[in-house]
Amino acid sequence: MLRWITKNEADLRGLFLKRFHNDVQSDTRERFVTETSSDLLLQRMHLATGEFERMTRDLENARKRLRDQLAKLDEEEKEARLEIEQELRILQGRLMSLSRTTALEILTDNGLLPNYAFPERGVRFYGAIYNKHRKSDQEHKPIEVTRPAGVALKELAPANHFYTHSRVFDIQQIAIGNPQDPLIFTWAICGACGHMRPKDDLDKPEAQPACPQCGHDGDSDSQLDQGQHRKFIEFSRSQALSYMEHYDSLSGDRSDERNREYYQTIRSFDLTQDTPAGAVGDDGLPFGIEYRSSVIMREVNVGYQGEQGIVPFGVDQEAPEDGFRVCRDCGIVVTPGTSLDDIRHRRSCSRRRANDKRRQEGRNELPYNWEPVYLYRELKSEAIRLLLPIADDDDIDTLTACVHLGLRLRFEGNPAHLNVSPQIMPDPATGMKRYYVMLLDGVPGGTGYLKTLYQEKDGQNRDGEGIMQVLRLARNTLETCVCRQMRQDPDRQDTDGCYRCIRTYHLQYKSDTISRERGITLLNKLIAAGEKRVPQKALAAIKPNSLFGSMLEKKFVDLLESFVEQQNGNWEQTIIRGNQGFRFSLPGVERLWELELQPTLGSAQGVSVQSQPDFVLRSDDDRIKPVAIFTDGFQYHCHPVNRLADDLNKRRSILESGKYHVWSVTWDDLNPEYADHVMVCHTPVAQMLQQYANAAKGQGKIIPDARKMICNGLVQLKAFIAAPHAPGWAQLATFASYFPLQMLAGQRTVNAQELRAALSTWRPGAALPKVATQENGEWVYNDRASLNQDLVSYITVGDAVSNRQNQVITLARLGDSETETTGSDFSERWRRFLACLNLYQFSENFRFWAASESETTAPEIPLEAVEAVSDDWQPVMEDILPSLQPYVQELAAAALPLPAALPKVEYFNEQIEDDAFAELAWPNCSPPVALLAGGQADFASAWQDQGWKVVTPDDLQAKGIAHLIDLIAKGISGA
Repeated sequence: MLRWITKNEADLRGLFLKRFHNDVQSDTRERFVTETSSDLLLQRMHLATGEFERMTRDLENARKRLRDQLAKLDEEEKEARLEIEQELRILQGRLMSLSRTTALEILTDNGLLPNYAFPERGVRFYGAIYNKHRKSDQEHKPIEVTRPAGVALKELAPANHFYTHSRVFDIQQIAIGNPQDPLIFTWAICGACGHMRPKDDLDKPEAQPACPQCGHDGDSDSQLDQGQHRKFIEFSRSQALSYMEHYDSLSGDRSDERNREYYQTIRSFDLTQDTPAGAVGDDGLPFGIEYRSSVIMREVNVGYQGEQGIVPFGVDQEAPEDGFRVCRDCGIVVTPGTSLDDIRHRRSCSRRRANDKRRQEGRNELPYNWEPVYLYRELKSEAIRLLLPIADDDDIDTLTACVHLGLRLRFEGNPAHLNVSPQIMPDPATGMKRYYVMLLDGVPGGTGYLKTLYQEKDGQNRDGEGIMQVLRLARNTLETCVCRQMRQDPDRQDTDGCYRCIRTYHLQYKSDTISRERGITLLNKLIAAGEKRVPQKALAAIKPNSLFGSMLEKKFVDLLESFVEQQNGNWEQTIIRGNQGFRFSLPGVERLWELELQPTLGSAQGVSVQSQPDFVLRSDDDRIKPVAIFTDGFQYHCHPVNRLADDLNKRRSILESGKYHVWSVTWDDLNPEYADHVMVCHTPVAQMLQQYANAAKGQGKIIPDARKMICNGLVQLKAFIAAPHAPGWAQLATFASYFPLQMLAGQRTVNAQELRAALSTWRPGAALPKVATQENGEWVYNDRASLNQDLVSYITVGDAVSNRQNQVITLARLGDSETETTGSDFSERWRRFLACLNLYQFSENFRFWAASESETTAPEIPLEAVEAVSDDWQPVMEDILPSLQPYVQELAAAALPLPAALPKVEYFNEQIEDDAFAELAWPNCSPPVALLAGGQADFASAWQDQGWKVVTPDDLQAKGIAHLIDLIAKGISGA
């Protein structure tokens, strides 16, 4: 028959096309002629029959090996005999199943004839059931099922539990072929874009080393690197196998939830099969629509959920190193949490046979041939790609749901054969990322639906009108859905979407990230850009001129916009200093804010080390310094890329210019679940800070929210926008450092020399050594100034007891060695450090650096020994109580006139009974002044009755030493 078809090929093709002469366009005609070549059909038929023969041959060879084993067994080896006989019966059942396969089934399974149940080739499951309590002639009938490849990739994956026919089967084994005709092949993965090509293609003389899809080459992520060469099995060519004991397999669905294994999957697209057949788009947003007649999607199951990603597999995607570990000789798989020694191999496994023999001979066993493999399915079909502006996961999930909604409305039914998937591609020319939504026809080769959608034209004869109509239908439905009316009813909760509009059963697991309101906003932007579309050679011709350089920046702006809108403020996109930016304001305040994107700060701006913050936030109030904002991702700044020293050096330079504040915000700071977490200080300090702030507000001072200023970077920034009064921030930041030192002043006083030595040891990254307490020490320090050991604060004892808060010194040093940055707790430690920087930058004496800067750019530690008092004051210092010596030092430094300012020490007032005396007294002042300490403070009223101005240590702590200095100065001048 094939010879007759080949002989009459041209006539048969012509007669067929003649029937659809008015409906078939030229490109479809050319594709039909190419893909219906009799030589191509014959080649595919040989492949299909060859694969069937290979499966039969593998089973026959396995049975032969088992029969040979059986013949060599001794009479006493009954258990081994029973096991081999049982496996022989299972293999015989599989052979009988294959023998019942008709030629029609073979051609249908391989896509040579239409298969309306599974347009894509399915995956076969074979479940054998044995009963160890029955005789061999009473075996249960095996269960055979074929599942669609897209479902089987997880449902029939190794170690999963497959429920069917009131039984549950553990997937223990997969077919792997044989050494002459293996199913395991090596593919080369592009770590940059995820493109896959057979490793054998790289060995061809004409092969290009660079990735044929994105051009990536020359590093460890390239397809030439050995680490990117991985073993794959096309699952539809394999088979999932399970041998279960009868009673173990009875499920009965006894529990409410079926037991399932979870996996990691990655979608790899191959766009090299054909050039785009057409594209339209707009450079502004950017946005575009592209039709491709041939795209290959490979969905890869790369292993069990929870395993760490190691192998780069496209933008922001990594696959586990081992995938599924499969025995190269029998196909048995390693299940999670199972030791290799506990795996029971099939009797037909050649390595098991060898080890059984070696065990009998008393020799060591040989290791089994474990092969790490990934499973994949492949679909080649037509596709439409939508180019999007930068989009995060929530945007992609919402847009995917919107496209599903629009397609459902367009086709007036469920277009289940259309797959909607996100795709992210690197853009080598700009170093940015390109974001797409891919609409792929689930029928191999395509049904023509997508081509029709793309080629539909509008009134200006522009392609893509069908897709634009899909977007408009979705937008209109979202805007008019009855669930949106709930927003007007305060007694009803707005669900932000329902099953009448954006929510669907097949996307139920992403319901938390799908939003009706976000969908309306995104669709309005895409539709507006689509109205400006013009013909393009390809979507690659549209520059990815996104506003943002990273997803983190976009997410930050989205959350800032939401904050402004929640406050009923105004937000708009505008031009700032010639570039795109944003302008906003909050209600009740005339202040206007502008957010500039990615400006450069250098010598022209007074910054010594040039840098490019992600944003600069400016106010129209000249009293408010601009804020340079850095949005930091852990991977790009800490590990595997460590930029901490460079980051802190640049931010320090910006602060030292005196013209800017500096703010740091991390990925985790954007998570609303972390908004209330305290990041800066311990709970007692946070509580006292709140009381102090309340008191300051009671005095009419402008103070930020004390609860928010000690949280993460984003919460702190919102607090600053609400109250951008730098003196208020400085007051609270200084108190947060000062308060613990005030509490420690009576119990942790140290000498300057020993404190300096300890800080010098701590400066390059070591732990702070313990400093011995000295009774007459000049300094008090706090090595727990933050939630980590990265901040140290200290102050002189005199300043601590005199309430001179602005004299506190705070040092922040972040350890950045590889050992530290790779630690499991470093991400949280880093976030806390940055939150401390956001707050303590307002303190007068604040220094920060990375440990690796200690020999280069790190600032010096500001610590000097306490200077001795003048000779005139020295006798007073020697006679006074140690606790009052700091006050004497302050008086000596106050430049009061001598000798009138010199006090009497232990001055007894004979006019008062009970030996009343003042620790310090200035009887010649007018009025006279007395400092009463300890129990002598009880006589304060008696001194005052005689006309004395009385001061106690409590007064000095509350009012400061300046209060006493002022009394003495006025008393001298009045004398």
